Amino acid sequence: MNIIRMYRSRKYLRRILLAVLTIPFVLVTIFSIILYMNSRDTALKIQSEADRKILAQINYNIMSMNEMVENLAKSVYLDTDMVALLYGRDENIFELPSKMLKLEKLVSSTSFLHSIIIYNANTEKYYSTDSLFQQNANGERERFDRFLHTSDSVRRLQLIPISYDKDSSAEGKVSSIDLFGYLMYGSEESPADHSSSMVILVVKPEWLFDNLEMLNGLSGYGENSIVIVNDRGEYYTRNQLPPAIDPDELGEALLTDQPGSFGQFVRTIQDSSHLASYMHTDVYGWTIVSIRPYEAVLGSIYQMRGHFILITVLFLLLSLIVAFPVSRRLYGPLENILKQLKQVPQSMFAGMRTGVQDEMKYLSQLHTHVFRKMDEYERDRDAKRSIVINYQLRKLILDSTAENEQTFRQWIADGQLRIAESGPYVLIVMKIDDYEQYLQLSSADRRLLSFAVGNISEELLSSLAPVEFVDMKNDQFTLLVSGAGMESELMDGLVPALEEVQETLHRLYRLSLTVAISQPAADYREWTSRYGEALRSAAYRMVFGKRSVITLERIREKAGSDTFPNTADLEKRLTENLKAMRTEALAADLDELLDQAARSNIENIQHWILHLLVVIRGTIMEINNNRLLPVDMDWQDGYRRVLDAETLEEVRDQFLKMFANLEEHRQSSSEEKKDALVDTIRELIDTHYMDMDLSLQSISSMLKMSSAYVGRLFKANTSVTVTEYIHNVRLNKALELLEGEDYSINEVMERIGYRTQSHFFKLFKSKYGTTPREYRLKRSLLGHN
Repeated sequence: MNIIRMYRSRKYLRRILLAVLTIPFVLVTIFSIILYMNSRDTALKIQSEADRKILAQINYNIMSMNEMVENLAKSVYLDTDMVALLYGRDENIFELPSKMLKLEKLVSSTSFLHSIIIYNANTEKYYSTDSLFQQNANGERERFDRFLHTSDSVRRLQLIPISYDKDSSAEGKVSSIDLFGYLMYGSEESPADHSSSMVILVVKPEWLFDNLEMLNGLSGYGENSIVIVNDRGEYYTRNQLPPAIDPDELGEALLTDQPGSFGQFVRTIQDSSHLASYMHTDVYGWTIVSIRPYEAVLGSIYQMRGHFILITVLFLLLSLIVAFPVSRRLYGPLENILKQLKQVPQSMFAGMRTGVQDEMKYLSQLHTHVFRKMDEYERDRDAKRSIVINYQLRKLILDSTAENEQTFRQWIADGQLRIAESGPYVLIVMKIDDYEQYLQLSSADRRLLSFAVGNISEELLSSLAPVEFVDMKNDQFTLLVSGAGMESELMDGLVPALEEVQETLHRLYRLSLTVAISQPAADYREWTSRYGEALRSAAYRMVFGKRSVITLERIREKAGSDTFPNTADLEKRLTENLKAMRTEALAADLDELLDQAARSNIENIQHWILHLLVVIRGTIMEINNNRLLPVDMDWQDGYRRVLDAETLEEVRDQFLKMFANLEEHRQSSSEEKKDALVDTIRELIDTHYMDMDLSLQSISSMLKMSSAYVGRLFKANTSVTVTEYIHNVRLNKALELLEGEDYSINEVMERIGYRTQSHFFKLFKSKYGTTPREYRLKRSLLGHN
């Protein structure tokens, strides 16, 4: 009774009990349902893939059978020995045995043939390799003849299922196959009028249905049934359609399902769910349908469902046993807090809202009431402090002489600056790599990254010395490190710590930073000069690459080199290779130029890049002055991309892209020039074909080009030589003159530019297969007729 009274009086305790009892039960139930549904879907998917493969194999077998039977039927029909049997009006009893023997040998050598029948429409006689059919012992011939000349399903070059007896219970829709017939005859019309002689190949039904049953056995379910449905909705099986399948219901299901090469659906047939898979074949208009009871596919899944239900019920009983002690233990700390609050003076709760629903809400409202103003005050003070400190530090870094020493020391004493009162101080510039991409981020993301850089930097460097982080509000951040009394240890550990900062930021946020370290400053008044020094060092990112740590020791030799790179010879070689557009040589020249430039100081490197741009532009302008079609390039975009590059490697890539763009423009204009030249040559030939001196040499002379170049260019673009094209134009014109003008052969020859008649006759006959006289005579005779 005490336990019941306790649970009634404590609302939050009841909620804990309900959560401990319900949540695991709900999770287990959901997990069981998901596992069951996933298992069912997986089983259906596996079965669908198995059915697809089996039906695809059946479709392939039917296509192969159709190809073999079609080739055999055509070979028999076109066999000259069979002409007398097909069309003879008199039967030659002496030749008949040899012809039939030939057909019997063909049947015996072919595994899928039952027999071959030849029907002579002139004599209305059948000749068959099947002795029972030929003797008509049981009326087989009459039944076959009746089917052949009365059935509207008889079609040329198609495998025709033949069944002499229909299943009346299915209204003639379901047939047990007696044999397959494959007809070959000359007419496209139906043979129903007895007017077409034909070759009939009788195919064993077992050849197809044994194959279907073998593939059916591979599916793993013995209750599976495979039937063939033709385009008239008739069903064919080896024996009979399984009794569980209603052909009308199955036909309706096939019609309502979406058409396609392969499909699958679940259909209730005679109060029993069946999984039907079908595939439309590529021949005969057949559809292969595989039908199996749904339980055969999901039997093991249904057993699993029962196990899931049993496990869920058992878990519910276990939860009931465990829920009471667990909820009581979870409620214990909250109960202790409530007991302690009873000793607090009630004046502390003045103004607090009443009507709370449970213990946890009561404590939540209490926390909000007592600590809300304190939290707001702390948050406002921290935010203001962060903004003020960042402003003060940025102001000191940019102009360190603006503040007096007393104010600086007061900031430190008040805790606004977490650095030592005296030096040395080290300024570290952290430059953002790929700054253009960084600017694409939203302002919220940039604020988050700024916070992450400051937080991680201060955490990893604070073990060395006091650190202050400053967001400079541009492409960089600055760190102030003070190492009074521990200068040597600070400088030894600073580079590894900064490399760890770089790695952490890149791993967590994909943010790349290049770091430059200044010389120690003895006093805060030197911050500005040391900041400028670190900025100049950071510019050497151009040489050392992104995510590098740049110290004065690394750049001392380069910074002391004030000699402008002497690359005159290399530049000359680069311009020559640029004019000739030697791609590999240009890349090698550029690598050597950049290697020499990297040995100088950063100012000279930047000036040299501008100088190289001017050299390249001057070279391209010189190329354009000598070209018929100048190369048009967007120099402003090219300049911007090169000057925005952050490293020499990126400078190299931009120059190579510029060269590739130039090559693309040159090739395009070169193709246009070639096309224009070829069109000019054609026009010259079309206009001056009557000139007896017209030749490759005369055309080259007119164009002021070498005959070898003109001939090679024309052949490459037209696939014929200049001489062949001249002959083609002249001979085509000769045809027009021979047909439409009253000129003699010699006049025609002279008008098209030939001097000798023998040469003209030889070319004309080579092209048209006749002489000009024979051609004119033939055209005259055709005209009189």
